[in-house]
Amino acid sequence: MQTNHPAGKGSRRASLDAVEIVLVALAELPLAQEPPFPALDGPGDVGQKTQRVVGRHNRETQHVAEGHEEKEPFHRGADLERLLGGLVPEEAVQELAEGLHGAPEGAVVTALLTVAVVLVVGWFAVGSIWNVRKGSATLKWLREALPALGEKTTLRWLGTTSVEMVLSRAHSPFESATLVIFLEPRDIPWLWALSRGRGRRDALIFRARPRQAPVHDLEAFDPESWPARDARRRIAAEAWPAREPLATAGLTVFAKADDDFPFAESLLEIAGRSGIRVRRLSVRSADPNLALHVDLPGAPTPAAPFIGALRAIGERAMKP
Repeated sequence: MQTNHPAGKGSRRASLDAVEIVLVALAELPLAQEPPFPALDGPGDVGQKTQRVVGRHNRETQHVAEGHEEKEPFHRGADLERLLGGLVPEEAVQELAEGLHGAPEGAVVTALLTVAVVLVVGWFAVGSIWNVRKGSATLKWLREALPALGEKTTLRWLGTTSVEMVLSRAHSPFESATLVIFLEPRDIPWLWALSRGRGRRDALIFRARPRQAPVHDLEAFDPESWPARDARRRIAAEAWPAREPLATAGLTVFAKADDDFPFAESLLEIAGRSGIRVRRLSVRSADPNLALHVDLPGAPTPAAPFIGALRAIGERAMKP
């Protein structure tokens, strides 16, 4: 049964009371922190806590999930859209605008705080959906070329900023390999602004253990990029000589021995032929042996040349 309330201060006071209740409920939401950069763990250690293995009925996979299998990880986008609609109904916004007129100072502050919370929740929803769709597009882009790297792929989402693909049955020249789609933290506005200021961009990270350990040790990275921070930490305690940025790649190279510099140039030349932009290349005689950070590629660039470059780099890394 609907009851008519008298217009005036009582109506506005009821609207503001409702706003206060919404604010208290949202205050319990935890604030996310900036997600850390994926560590250079050994590929063999990754995937031990996997959530889902994508495969055929005989458990021998040769592709990322298709059809209904692929849609499951992306349901969170639709859920966030429904969440946003439930938290910010149109009627509540209208009541808030009416209640601000002639309301006391404390009520105005409450209303402004509520607007701020609504904006943060809305930004979180939009940023999460943006990342989920971007990750989905990259997975579709990789689908046709992944069988050249391995037979079996384990896929899992790590929040809304990372997608991990572990190739447990990697083809030669790799013993094991992992691909990580690393996205900007678009769901938290202040973290997004901070990370972009430090050079973080959408990236595709490849980590692998070749079947034969490399004999070279080197780090090549873009000094202004996000991966450079981790590279500098690793070489801080190592007395390696450095070379000025290469003219062809614009990367600063640190190497353990003088003959490692021509080796670095040959690897970067292979990557350049595939059309990918390298942000960091790490080759180590100890595990993890190989890591490559590139700008997130995608259409219209085909994935096959990129996968071919990864295999060529792995084969070259095993040679003296």
